[in-house]
Amino acid sequence: MITGQTPRPNGPTGTWLTSFVLPPKAICDAVSAAVGHMDLPFLVPVPTDGMHITVQGVSRLPDPIEERLPQLVDAVKGELADVDAFDATLAEPVVGYGGVFCDVLPRERFEAIRDATRRGVDCLVSVPEAEGYWPHLAVAYATGQGPIDSVHRSGFRSVAGLSWRVQTVAFVELRRSPGRYLWDVLAEVPIGRLGH
Repeated sequence: MITGQTPRPNGPTGTWLTSFVLPPKAICDAVSAAVGHMDLPFLVPVPTDGMHITVQGVSRLPDPIEERLPQLVDAVKGELADVDAFDATLAEPVVGYGGVFCDVLPRERFEAIRDATRRGVDCLVSVPEAEGYWPHLAVAYATGQGPIDSVHRSGFRSVAGLSWRVQTVAFVELRRSPGRYLWDVLAEVPIGRLGH
């Protein structure tokens, strides 16, 4: 069953194993409500079931992952056991070339779960080299058909300060098709001693 989708005007196609933090529905609904009234034809709002914070892309999937998934989950669970669950907060939205995004704070806590996830995954699957990490939530993507610099942040400011408890990292099978991403959640791995 497809459990998430988000628009993406450009990008490569294919299927990847990726890890996300998925905000709860109440947060996604609040963000969606805040931007739903804005008439901006050159922005595509991210639907509630498509909102996510990327933790770590893992690898392209030439073969089904099911056989290795239990080992991967156990390895990542062991690493995440030493990272405490925490409260995440959306910062004031930023308007950039690609659309409208919110930084997600505290950044260092997201970096900690990313580092732990990388260590667990690297036991079984080669992960890409670590690069600059930007924990963020996409609110809307630019279509490239309008003046993105004319968007005023004030219209999105009501989402700043929304917060929730981060307790799991989701591993998803991400399918990139022209115009959108689709994904299935394969497993949710607890953060901290939850589930141990």
